[in-house]
Amino acid sequence: MNQPGPFQLTQNGVAFQIVGPGTLIGDFVEGLDGVQAITFQAQFLYGSGGSSVTAYLQTSIDQGNSWIDIAAVQFTTVGGAEMLNLSGLTPKTTPIIPTNQALTPGQTVDGILGDRFRAVVVVAGAYGSSSLLNITGCAR
Repeated sequence: MNQPGPFQLTQNGVAFQIVGPGTLIGDFVEGLDGVQAITFQAQFLYGSGGSSVTAYLQTSIDQGNSWIDIAAVQFTTVGGAEMLNLSGLTPKTTPIIPTNQALTPGQTVDGILGDRFRAVVVVAGAYGSSSLLNITGCAR
């Protein structure tokens, strides 16, 4: 693997600024070809207001031409953190249908890890300007 170790999923190089409703498409992290496992942590720093923040963690196996959901985490009006670990060594003997921003919060798709990753964050409701979502990963 080209870049084992920690990395951040960001938007324009910084943590996701959670303000008004909408969809925030994050920067992608590449150079992770050969990754066998990734641990992700999503930490939500709640300011005020809002309804829900759903982060879809995605990978691509065709150099970013299409993206596949591999996990979805959701926060509401309380700060907190969620962690998950995904393995590229989990066999997939039944084909899956790739989704894009369609996983149910709390759902993961283990066994599918491409060479790049990003987060897409869907915000419902207006949050105060001090709300942030920080997503870190550790590739091995």
